[in-house]
Amino acid sequence: MSKAALPLPLAAIALAACGGGPPPEPLAPRTVVDTVVVTREVAPPLPEGRSAMMCLASGQNVEIRIGAAGDTLIGPRRVRMVDLGPGVGFIGSYAGGEAWFINDQAITFDRRQFSKFGQPEAKECRAMKIVGDFDGVNVFADATASAPFNLLYVPVRPGVFQPYQTQVGRVRG
Repeated sequence: MSKAALPLPLAAIALAACGGGPPPEPLAPRTVVDTVVVTREVAPPLPEGRSAMMCLASGQNVEIRIGAAGDTLIGPRRVRMVDLGPGVGFIGSYAGGEAWFINDQAITFDRRQFSKFGQPEAKECRAMKIVGDFDGVNVFADATASAPFNLLYVPVRPGVFQPYQTQVGRVRG
């Protein structure tokens, strides 16, 4: 009989079939262990919250998302507004950093003086219209109001407007 080299399990089966020894034990199943290496983190899905529209100083709406913790999230990656650096901004000019706004000075519009009235508030673009500007900052009035205006809104920061009310008397000009 000629001998051939067979792999061990086949050789044992061949010997058993030829009467050369006991049948082999069944092979135990092999366990394969893999290792996973994390090479980068993926941003989590959008946090729970609601979508909202925010009115910009240009009179345009931008969609934002309010996170479950109350954070205002913007952009496709839903970045928190408080995390934006000074090089990132919204279209339009805002009064929040202007000296006349910080120092509570009256503004002149349509040859009349207006003073801050109440607290800054969130306003929707569709509820207002641009009626002019003061010192490069757009001035808004209620969408249904007509001139002469008694109440104006000045954008302080994105989505927030300070009401201004007329003062008694006219400015010469």
